[in-house]
Amino acid sequence: MFHSLISLMMEKPLPNQQLNNSDEREKWEKDFHTNYIEPQIKNIIETSANYRMKLDAALARNQNNNNMIESEIDQTLVMDKPYRNENLPSLWRTIGIIDFDGFRAYYISEERNTNNYPFLSIFFKYAKQLELLKHLLPIVKFVQILNSKLGYYLTRRNAREMTFKEFLENESNGGGENHEIFKSAFDDFKLGWNTVLPNVRRYECHELPNQKPEMDFDCQVVLGLMEPKDAGIFLCGILKYLVELQNDFLKEVMAIPPGTCRSLKFLDEPTFVEQETGGSTKTNTPHRYYIQSMRLDHVRSVNVINFNWDDEILAYSQRNFDIAKGQRIVYDLAKIEAELANILVFNKIYI
Repeated sequence: MFHSLISLMMEKPLPNQQLNNSDEREKWEKDFHTNYIEPQIKNIIETSANYRMKLDAALARNQNNNNMIESEIDQTLVMDKPYRNENLPSLWRTIGIIDFDGFRAYYISEERNTNNYPFLSIFFKYAKQLELLKHLLPIVKFVQILNSKLGYYLTRRNAREMTFKEFLENESNGGGENHEIFKSAFDDFKLGWNTVLPNVRRYECHELPNQKPEMDFDCQVVLGLMEPKDAGIFLCGILKYLVELQNDFLKEVMAIPPGTCRSLKFLDEPTFVEQETGGSTKTNTPHRYYIQSMRLDHVRSVNVINFNWDDEILAYSQRNFDIAKGQRIVYDLAKIEAELANILVFNKIYI
C-alpha cells in the first residue's frame, strides 16, 4: 500500500507549495487525502493486487531479474547520501525480530558484556533447563498426597500390583471432591514426570535405563513412592535432578563477586560494626552474598524457580530506525538482567 501510494505520487507529483498558516495546511491535507489516499483505500485488496501485477510486469521486463521496488523493500541497494537525497523516503522495509536468539546474539557480540552483566552469562547457560523447575513442587505435592492416603495399610506388594487408576477409584468411591483433587494433582505429577525424566541419566550409583517408564493412570502406585531402590529410583532421580538444578544455578550466581552486578543488589547483607567511641555503628560493604537454605518438604512456591521464557521480557529494547538498519536491535541489558534476576533469584533458596 505504501509503495502503491508512492507510485501514484510520482505519476501525479505534488505541487511545490509553501504553507504559511494552519488554514493552508488543513487545505493541503484535505487535497492530499482526496487525490492520493482516497483512491488507494476504496478497495485495499484491489489496490494491492494491482500493484503486485505492476511489480511482476516490471520484473518480467527487467533482463537482470532485479526489480527496483523490491530491492528497495529488501534494502539491498547501497543507500548512500545521494540516494537518500534523490529518492523518496523508505516507508516500508524489513525489520529484525525481537526474540531470545537475537537477545543472546546481541549479548555475546561484545566481550565487555560478560564483565558488565555477569548474571546474564549464567542465565544463558541454564536458560532451557530452568523451565523444568516449575514441575518440582507439583511432583512433591502429589507424592505427599499419595503418602498421606496410603498410610500403613498398603504393602509394597500391593503397591507394585495396584495402578493409580485403581487406587483413585478405591479412595474416591467413584467420584466426589476428593476424586477431582487427586486427579488434578496426578495430572500435574504426570506432566512433570514425563517432562523431566528424559533428562535424568542416573541416581547416585544407579544408571537409569534408556527406556524409562512413561507415567499414566495405568502405572503402578509404587512409582510414586519415595524409595531409593528398585522402581523408586526414577522418582528419586527426578527430585534429585531438579533440586541440584536449582542449587547449582544459585551457587554460580552466588559466586559472582558482590558489587560487580547491580542486578543482585538485593542479595547484599550489610554488616554493622560498633565504633570504639560514641557507640555508633557503621555499615561495612559485604564480602559475599547471602541466601537461605531449606528442606524440600518445607519450601513454598515463592522459594522455587518458576520460569517460562516470554519475549515480553525483551520489552526493554529498540530497533535502529536508520535507513537499511531495520535488522539491528539494541537491547537494554541492564534492565533485562534486573528483571531476570528478580524472577530467578529473589526469595529463592538452597534446597
